[in-house]
Amino acid sequence: MKFLHLFLLVVSVSFSSTAPRSGSKSYAYEKVLDADGTFIMRWTPDFEASRVDFEFEVMTTGWIGVTFLPPLDLGKFADTIVAGVLDDGTAYMQDRYTDTSIPEPGTPRPMDTQQDWPIIYAEEANGRTIIQTSRAFDTNDPEDRPVIKDETLVFAWAFDDVDIVEGEPPFHGPSRGSVLLNLLYPEKTFKLL
Repeated sequence: MKFLHLFLLVVSVSFSSTAPRSGSKSYAYEKVLDADGTFIMRWTPDFEASRVDFEFEVMTTGWIGVTFLPPLDLGKFADTIVAGVLDDGTAYMQDRYTDTSIPEPGTPRPMDTQQDWPIIYAEEANGRTIIQTSRAFDTNDPEDRPVIKDETLVFAWAFDDVDIVEGEPPFHGPSRGSVLLNLLYPEKTFKLL
């Protein structure tokens, strides 16, 4: 009989403040999510407005996808977005969710009837896509869960070089990964060993 042992270790994680680019806002935190630096997430918790402002900067001219879920509840109650900028400059954002325990590859992620991730700014230039958006701590949406609270979350990310015009992106792809983050208090992020 095999037993899976999970050890939680509180670790101090280093995050940096970011300087604004021309025409953009600054963010309290920045995290490079992969070893190649192709997926960068910047964010600022806004406690007065009960939301988190995000910027995703990804080396792609296609779609980007992000999913937030609790680490010990993998596959359940995931809040997912897919975003990008079409060749004509039109930005798109799809708020999706997952409510199955462990979805099979290719399982559709239903479109949320209440879209809770507004596009604040979107740009595609020099092979990079930049999306700015925000998410309320609790959307009061039955297809969402209040994922943004003082807890460590799994932040799964993926991207591809093609845009999603209809339907949904393929199940992940070669450009994907995940990290653990506490969005409100990054210094409290724990690590699963």
